[in-house]
Amino acid sequence: DGRGGGGGGGARIFGAAPRGQNVTADGKIVVGKACWSIDSLSQIAMERHSRARDAIRDIGRLAEQTGFYGAGLFEGGAESLLITDVDEAWIFHILPSEPDGEEYSSAIWAAQRTAADSYAAVTNAFIIRDIDRDSDPDTGDFLFSESVFTTARRHRWWSEESGEPLDFTATFSDGEYANKCGPTASTFCHEERL
Repeated sequence: DGRGGGGGGGARIFGAAPRGQNVTADGKIVVGKACWSIDSLSQIAMERHSRARDAIRDIGRLAEQTGFYGAGLFEGGAESLLITDVDEAWIFHILPSEPDGEEYSSAIWAAQRTAADSYAAVTNAFIIRDIDRDSDPDTGDFLFSESVFTTARRHRWWSEESGEPLDFTATFSDGEYANKCGPTASTFCHEERL
């Protein structure tokens, strides 16, 4: 069905690092309180969970409570994962929260379930668009941190009063055309290798 996961037990994770976002670890500030990289979150998800939804909730909670730090300027501060199990496939985006003083201590994240009759390709850019804020966390197609909305409101990137859903990619990414490798950039950007 194109959703990955294969046979057997645990959550499967596939990753890519998106480029360019409005809120990011800029390399000038020490990681500080932030405890989790994408590698460590991926390991936690695979070790602890057989269901993708549970893995996302857990790594999202950990990143919010004790901080997420990105890979730095080379790959950008944000990350994307595809997290699957035998029943569901999810797209997961995460970036560091705004610094608390000079330390990153939380995270902004969102996840969207891929429909059973479709597939998703995640390259070096965010792809989650309109978030259904009323999505049921146990059965719905979206999971997210509340910081998605509080950060967007604080910076006036989005307003509940507009009646429009929050577009995660438009809000937290510089856009696919800001990527120096172009709008179809893959996980490996050949221009950087030259």
